[in-house]
Amino acid sequence: ASITWQNDVDVWAAISAQFPSFHFNATTSMRMAPRQEMNFHGTEGLIRLTAPFNPSVFSQAEVALHSADMVVSTKRYPAENHYVNQLQAFRASAFEGATYACPLEFSQGTQRMIDMALEKARGD
Repeated sequence: ASITWQNDVDVWAAISAQFPSFHFNATTSMRMAPRQEMNFHGTEGLIRLTAPFNPSVFSQAEVALHSADMVVSTKRYPAENHYVNQLQAFRASAFEGATYACPLEFSQGTQRMIDMALEKARGD
């Protein structure tokens, strides 16, 4: 992990991590030109998300499936608001007992990875 700090704020980070079955690389920054994209690259193709955070604010939400034979299938979600969807899902879970799509354990794992990156960058 490599992190640039300004006034105790992490304004740029490059993270690389090896998992049992895949490798993860990410760059995030508050100081670069606005851009959002996530790519999941496998042996049989690539999944690309064009606006995984703040769709309809940053850009239209799209998912593109690039197959090994060079065919690209794109689904667009121009009217989706993930904040509304998340609130509705939380409400259904809290008041109706519906299963929540993103369990707490997943978020705890994400926080552990963030903490490990911060430790590595600080040299702890």
